[in-house]
Amino acid sequence: MFTSGQIDVLSVLSIVFAFVFLFSTVYYWFRFRIADQERRTLSYQIVSSEVADNALVMSALEREVGNELMRRNAPTYLSNFTLLHASWLGILQRTETEKLEVLNEITNRYPKFSDFNVLGNWSHVLYADGFSMYSDDDLWSLYEDMRLFNALKCELNPHWRNHGNTLSDTELHRVQTYCRQLEDTKLLGHLHRARQQYIMLKQLGIEEKEEDGFKIETPDYIFKPVSHFAERRTGVYIKALDKYGMWGLFSDEKMFLSYYGANENFEERTLDTLTCAISLESKAYDTIQRLS
Repeated sequence: MFTSGQIDVLSVLSIVFAFVFLFSTVYYWFRFRIADQERRTLSYQIVSSEVADNALVMSALEREVGNELMRRNAPTYLSNFTLLHASWLGILQRTETEKLEVLNEITNRYPKFSDFNVLGNWSHVLYADGFSMYSDDDLWSLYEDMRLFNALKCELNPHWRNHGNTLSDTELHRVQTYCRQLEDTKLLGHLHRARQQYIMLKQLGIEEKEEDGFKIETPDYIFKPVSHFAERRTGVYIKALDKYGMWGLFSDEKMFLSYYGANENFEERTLDTLTCAISLESKAYDTIQRLS
């Protein structure tokens, strides 16, 4: 039998043990909750980081292909992109299940992200050289699949949405502006080249008389004078671009040379150009040619 003193000690010990047990239970419950929250946060960060990396890879691959398509033919790029944007607006009206079906069709054609990379991994290879084996149609088909894949991932995956590229109205307007600027930059380059040829031909005394004024023609350009009240202008038809432009000389105390875009009537318009150098060549040359 326990004495009253022993019973008091046991009661105290029971209370202590109960308190310790309760404290330990609460402590480890909170520790478990914190650990679980940390695990969830870490898991979210890993998934988000993986998605961000994949979206960045897609954007880089898109940029490579889009850059080459723009270099080959900016007006065709604009026409195709306008159709692609309209197609995307139609896809947006579909159900989530139908959007997934479109995404699955693309992923079946390209099971891995690396399947989108047709250029290879050598960083020194020029895009024009690396893509030379692909026709315009083949390259656009690849580009369209890449853009739709990226846009659909943005639409269906909340992690991807913060890092991927969609097909927005803003981009369409930007493409329209950029294509015009690129074409004006090519036109300006041709006008500079045309003026060099024109000066050389005039120095050689080469010119042809016509009823509406003299005209000089080369394999690349056709020149004719354009009347103006202040400048001495020369109009140019650029055969490679099927476009018109002109330059004008203004003489006062100093001489100024200005270049303009124009229509077939040589009515001027201001050129809106890019601030970069571009190549005017659109074809590759062979080391051996058959002449007959």
